[in-house]
Amino acid sequence: MIKNSEYNQQGQRVDGHQANIAGDGKIGQIGNNYHIAKAQFNLPPKLVEQILTLNNREQQEDFTLEKMQTEAWEPATLFVAAGTFQMGSEPDEGIPDYETPQFEMTLPAYRISEKPVTNEQYNFFLDATNRDVPSELGWQNGNDPSEEQSELPVKGVTWYDALAYCSWLIKETERPYTLPSEAQWELAARLPIEMVGSIREWTTSLWGRNRRHNLDSISKYPWKEAQEGWRPNSGHDFLKESRRIRRVTRGASLLPDGPFRVTRRESELPYMRGMKNGRIGFRVVLNWEVAT
Repeated sequence: MIKNSEYNQQGQRVDGHQANIAGDGKIGQIGNNYHIAKAQFNLPPKLVEQILTLNNREQQEDFTLEKMQTEAWEPATLFVAAGTFQMGSEPDEGIPDYETPQFEMTLPAYRISEKPVTNEQYNFFLDATNRDVPSELGWQNGNDPSEEQSELPVKGVTWYDALAYCSWLIKETERPYTLPSEAQWELAARLPIEMVGSIREWTTSLWGRNRRHNLDSISKYPWKEAQEGWRPNSGHDFLKESRRIRRVTRGASLLPDGPFRVTRRESELPYMRGMKNGRIGFRVVLNWEVAT
């Protein structure tokens, strides 16, 4: 249940608030060589300069608008106001312990894409950056999705690939795109927003080294650090982490015809694309600080 009085499920702006770019707008500063989360690509100096100027623009974009003008290839996003909600599941039969206990979580405002990134949108990125098309995407036309696949969610993307897509969006739009945390994903899934349940989706959140249980202190669920003032790219959602640390995936059901549960958590190594029957996709968010 949302307790913050500013919360608005219809996605209206927060009157009297000013949006200031922060958080993952500084994504280009991670690491000595300006690379993202040890991904296998480097940001060119010009792009680094563009990213670092995001926080210094005199006229900053208002991200709290109900509708934002976007390019044809840019994912459409919805505004989610700052608020507090009950995250996770109560212990019950069939509920794994790594989804419990339910706890109170407070998030600043953000925007999240209405749908996962589509094959067509991801193909535009691949073409623009001269990247190879991995076979795991399952595109029927080889290097391009078929007409029937174009509007479907892209599947078979690594966590690093998803961050590379976000980096490219930053360059092209000068907006601070990144991946959602699992808290942002779950809050959106609890609202009247279309959260497709057919695929797993990457988040920034740390799971730990173990596939089935998040036993690492860095990722023990629920995470105290996140509850005490969550911010992008910090604490439980730190982007610069070993590639041996698994990331949380959200969405989909355990079985093809099973029920969709918004609290369902899984994990995957960041360089993997998911098994053939469980390929991973993603959606994007825009993060910023909301100051009164």
